[in-house]
Amino acid sequence: MKSLFILLSSLIFAVPLFGQMHPVAVEKLPLGDNLEWSQPVFSPDGAHIYFTTAGFNGIWDYSVAGKSVRKITDAPRSGFGFAISSDGKTISYRRTLNEASPMRTQELVTQDLSSGVAKVLERGESVSLPAFLHSSVVYMKNGKVTKSVSSDLSAGVTLLGIVNTKIVILKDGREVTLDPLGNGSYIWPSLSPDGTKILAYDMDRGAFISDLDGNVIETLGRKDNPVWARDGKWIVYTDDRDDGHTILSSEIYCVSADGARTVRLTNTDDVIELFPSCSPVENKIVCSSLSGDIYVITYSEEGK
Repeated sequence: MKSLFILLSSLIFAVPLFGQMHPVAVEKLPLGDNLEWSQPVFSPDGAHIYFTTAGFNGIWDYSVAGKSVRKITDAPRSGFGFAISSDGKTISYRRTLNEASPMRTQELVTQDLSSGVAKVLERGESVSLPAFLHSSVVYMKNGKVTKSVSSDLSAGVTLLGIVNTKIVILKDGREVTLDPLGNGSYIWPSLSPDGTKILAYDMDRGAFISDLDGNVIETLGRKDNPVWARDGKWIVYTDDRDDGHTILSSEIYCVSADGARTVRLTNTDDVIELFPSCSPVENKIVCSSLSGDIYVITYSEEGK
């Protein structure tokens, strides 16, 4: 409790109170110390937090109301790039079998979160990560977009991911490859809450925001692990330092989407915060630490 009090005290006094995001509470989730947890994300309704291990082996579900944990799957590498349907009823993930063998196989799986029933959608030596659009899992197969169920994909936008270092989206039924900065090598792409913009990071030029046609709206510089806050007005990210091999420090910051204002949200010498993700329905940020804990930060927006 003492360490949590110190963390919360550091958060509250870390930033000015006017016209900024202001942290007001922090909670360390009671997940146990048997594994190193990582990559937490909120469910679409904010009622659950899904996360994996440092090695991406398995997916777990933490109930915010019940403060309970259950294992969704222990499939190897399934924690990398999993997707949750907009109604919160289904999860899709890619698992990797016999990874160290010449017989390596990847399977794309969809699983009902209530019944636990899982179905293999695709199997092969290399299978793309899943995404959801409407009720369909969409993914790439032989260079073409494939869907899991018979539904209309002609309206709406979803992010398919990174293919050959470029950003690929599905827009009104068409696969579109974007290279906003020109000759870019991109990571950490995400779609804005209103579905009209893309946030991503170029390995040489840092974070930026573009429209769905690849026109750059704002360049933000070195902002690691950038994600949208729920209202799309702020970008939450980490500022980390390393020695080329080991992360020495990392704090969570946010920057306004126009790049004009930057706020430090954490100030902790004993916690190295990584991989922030924002609730789509509440003023909350979830992140993992280098030591394998998961924290939830509640914030307010002062002076809006």
